[in-house]
Amino acid sequence: MKEQILTQLDYPEQLEKLYRSNKTNFKKEFNTLYSEIKGNPLADFWNERLNYETDDLNRGSARDLIFILVASLLAGIIAKFPAFFGIDEEFFYPRNIGFILFPMLAAWFAWKRKLSSGKIAVIVISLVVGVVYINALPDLPDSDTLTLACIHLLIFLWAILGFAYVGGKRESDEKRLNFLKYNGDLLVISALIGIA
Repeated sequence: MKEQILTQLDYPEQLEKLYRSNKTNFKKEFNTLYSEIKGNPLADFWNERLNYETDDLNRGSARDLIFILVASLLAGIIAKFPAFFGIDEEFFYPRNIGFILFPMLAAWFAWKRKLSSGKIAVIVISLVVGVVYINALPDLPDSDTLTLACIHLLIFLWAILGFAYVGGKRESDEKRLNFLKYNGDLLVISALIGIA
């Protein structure tokens, strides 16, 4: 990789392709090579690009905070539906536990990714169909069908969240891998918070 960086140093497009092919290796090799090529304007640019660290923590905008507060409030209201409307908790929670979290996260990613109205409609229609289907099933507590439907509904909601996360671009392998990484990070942080 070092030789490729050196030979492509005067060709920004080739360096970008090299970087995108293997970001981690490129950064490592470039940092070891930088002391030799320091002073070259393109090398200085790449050094700043790869090693820039901001001093202040990015807390997001006021609109982000408002969106998070409203989404949290909606999730809390959905979680308290049994108390508000006198619904049996054993009926409500196994069927609707996924609708407390997944729609709010999907809305967040749809908003941040600026999805088109068509893709937002696909997400909303999928969520509505899921709510209607799972709550229309008969209340048979010993039914294996109901148990399987509840399990598969969570997988379906997770897939909808993935669609919102990648912005509906199925061919983007990098975004799909980032979604899996996001899920791993979310599970680890949730477990740590739960343990605490």
